[in-house]
Amino acid sequence: MKSLITKVIQFRWFVIVAVIALTAFLGLQIKNLKIVINPNTMLPQHHQNVIGTNVAEELFGSKHVVVIGVSAADGGNALTQNVLEVVQYLSEKMPAIEGVKGYTLMSVTADRAKSIAANGDELVIEPLLETPINDQNIQNLIQHLDTNPLYQGTLVSQDHKVVSVSFAISAGQGGFRQIMDQVQAVIDQNARPGVVITASGTPVFFAQVERFAQRMGFLFPIALILIGLIHFEAFRSIQGLVLPLVTAVLAVVWGLGIMGTANVPMDAFNATTPILILAVAAGHAVQILKRYYEEYDRLGNLYPELSPIDINRQAVVESLSKVAPVMIAAGGVAIIGFFSLITFDVATIRTFGIFTGLGILSALLIELTFIPALRSVLRPPKRVTPTAPAKPRLWDRVADHLSALVLKRYKAVVSGFVLVALIAGLGTAFINRENSTKSYFADDVQVRHDDAYLNSHLSGTNTLYVVFKGKDKDAIKQPANLRLIEETQRYLESLPNVGKTVSIVDLIKQMNRSLNAGQAEFNTIPETEDLVSQFLFLYSMSGDPVDFESYVDYDYQNANLIVWMKDDSSRYAETIVRNIHEFVTPRLANTNMEILIGGSVPQSSALSETLVDGKQRNILQMIIVVFAVGILLFRSFIAGICLIVPLVVTVLMNFGVMGITGIPLNTPNAVSSAMAIGIGADYAIYMLYRMREELKKHNHFDRALEETMRTAGKAVVYVATAIAGGYSVLMLSKGFYVHIWFGVLIVMSMVVSAISALVL
Repeated sequence: MKSLITKVIQFRWFVIVAVIALTAFLGLQIKNLKIVINPNTMLPQHHQNVIGTNVAEELFGSKHVVVIGVSAADGGNALTQNVLEVVQYLSEKMPAIEGVKGYTLMSVTADRAKSIAANGDELVIEPLLETPINDQNIQNLIQHLDTNPLYQGTLVSQDHKVVSVSFAISAGQGGFRQIMDQVQAVIDQNARPGVVITASGTPVFFAQVERFAQRMGFLFPIALILIGLIHFEAFRSIQGLVLPLVTAVLAVVWGLGIMGTANVPMDAFNATTPILILAVAAGHAVQILKRYYEEYDRLGNLYPELSPIDINRQAVVESLSKVAPVMIAAGGVAIIGFFSLITFDVATIRTFGIFTGLGILSALLIELTFIPALRSVLRPPKRVTPTAPAKPRLWDRVADHLSALVLKRYKAVVSGFVLVALIAGLGTAFINRENSTKSYFADDVQVRHDDAYLNSHLSGTNTLYVVFKGKDKDAIKQPANLRLIEETQRYLESLPNVGKTVSIVDLIKQMNRSLNAGQAEFNTIPETEDLVSQFLFLYSMSGDPVDFESYVDYDYQNANLIVWMKDDSSRYAETIVRNIHEFVTPRLANTNMEILIGGSVPQSSALSETLVDGKQRNILQMIIVVFAVGILLFRSFIAGICLIVPLVVTVLMNFGVMGITGIPLNTPNAVSSAMAIGIGADYAIYMLYRMREELKKHNHFDRALEETMRTAGKAVVYVATAIAGGYSVLMLSKGFYVHIWFGVLIVMSMVVSAISALVL
């Protein structure tokens, strides 16, 4: 290692220029980065709920649905000319937006929204609302709504206070915000006095997540400043402030530049990656810098005849050659730990793991090349000869107190940690596996207000689809199959948080009743397949077959049961999906059909299930990696144990705090434990490595421990304080729980892992 560092210093200017050039190139690639949510990268594609959602989208265009509510400003009747003209305008303009699936749009003015009535033996198919919009046509609309219950609660609220416009969107690489900003622009263009327009649905919430994630643009500089100030307090020198931050900033630029070069977008859940790379890189830099100052003072006392420049360069070589092996080991553990996230069946978490690992690898390369080269050309520190014993600083007193605690009260320390671990372990039993997108926001955020308002009047803003797949054409025309769909609808409507169900059955029953003078007893499914076919043929004579595209495919082989729900809870989704299968599966035995379940609500359930399984596997992987590194690095089974015990305590605390406080285990929080292990392992490795070195020097445990605390221990305190301080800025993200949860969990994990490594 010495020869490598010596070569770096020998060719220092070449190294500096090369690193600056590479940094400039990668920095230019950052412009390619965007913060978007791509649903295809967020979801476990092999999960049955995701497969069901994709099938529903392929057959019926249903997936990410936006619900817009238009109401009167005074909260009164919305079936007025002023409100309905806005609905008409929105219905005409929304399909022109790129990403909006125009053929899925439904409103009282949409072409597919038809009233079904009869005149003798003929079906009369009319638009729900004729144009121009006037009093007479509004009265006709009210009459059509009364006789077509299919649209009550979906297109118009039961109390007639809200009229809706709904449509599906196709969000890809551009994310949800790109589409929803255009949707909002159309809404703003038609703002008028006396009318209130609100929007909700999964795309609205995801777009808001993307907007709030942009806060990293100003949270990152605040974190940078805070970390720098902590370093300045620790080292009391400008170089102590600047050099760790230079390492960290370069590592961040490299990591993000690699992402930009690969055209991999950042999503809202890995937008904290820059702060993570910053924290890890700064942590390694602090360990090296702390050792550099030690070596500089030692060499200055040992060789007073040497010039400060010569002492400086020797100190660079000595410090880095002694710290580099442990830095590579610690960094390697973090890199492997983050790379292990590729085992997740969620692409967004795989992306986080890969690029965080590459960022930490970049930090190691910079520490081994650019920083020693730069350090060798900078002005050496001033050597001050004290005239009197220096007063111990805060950091020295902390180190001495920790040494005394370990040496004098080690039994109490172990007992205390065992007690804390037991309490945290009990807390894990109460972990809330909830992946609701709405829960990312505080109740006072506008999107939560809008969603609550629409759910209080309409049938719901969240969707679940039950796709009935027949084996043959015209399977859906068979009365037995239609009755199964209807039974499923009635069952679902008996469940909480289900606002309404809609299927082809509702349309066929409406035809049957209309052709029988509107008598309630004929609000049933026809007895024969021929009669069903006749009704559909009669409809086609005055209606349009594409009116049914959302409910049945062209060959009548597959049908879509749309369930409107008022809650997007993933825990509730797990229950309702299980209930649907338990209800429908026994009844499928007498049919030629199978079912698939999908939609925005079941997808969140799929993600939640995958995260829990993947998280358990990932934690075990990372602990095994740390244990193996400990055995190989120190050639000691006990060292491996000493490394993983603090990590186990930290993980228990991480999940215990989540269980006790109610912080949910969801997509963004799933990475926190990986980060706790990836970063926290560094502390124990540095401590053990320095302890072994001091034991060889002093051959006395107490003395070796005291020296370890005053050197590597102080550096651990510096690093943990800086990382905790840097991540604490996320708690400033008002109303956005994703950042707040992350800040709380990482700050807590850094404190626990540092204390565990120092004293446990």
